[in-house]
Amino acid sequence: MDKIHLFEQAGLGKAPFYYVGDAEANPCISCDYCSHAIKAVFMVQSSDGKTFRVGSDCIFKVGDAGLRVKVDQAIRQQKIKRHNQDWKWAQEAYKNYPNELSEMKHPYMDDKDMYEYIVYSLNHGHFESTEKRIISAVKKAQKLHEIHN
Repeated sequence: MDKIHLFEQAGLGKAPFYYVGDAEANPCISCDYCSHAIKAVFMVQSSDGKTFRVGSDCIFKVGDAGLRVKVDQAIRQQKIKRHNQDWKWAQEAYKNYPNELSEMKHPYMDDKDMYEYIVYSLNHGHFESTEKRIISAVKKAQKLHEIHN
């Protein structure tokens, strides 16, 4: 006896199912499989042409290896895109928060501050881990600025 795909059992179409893309996250979108709100929205199409939205959790729960590989790739691409957007923002936004960043400790030197670390890193090259540290510091500085102003 052949096992029926869980998406097919739920009436979402006929197997096999194919990943056809992702959509922007929207707090009003719910998963067509489980009805929960979706943080990351993935579009799936059945072999009979039905297209529906599911979250990554449901993709992983149904056990479809082909969908999982495609969604894992999409998640990695989304993370890269989000990091690049955050990095582009942080390279300019840090200039708006010199006081807040000057109050934060330099990650390696006791006699320097985070603002100096950022300026040095931007002028002398850096690794992705440095970018993540700077993004985090600038986001924290932005929140501190909002609290105090």
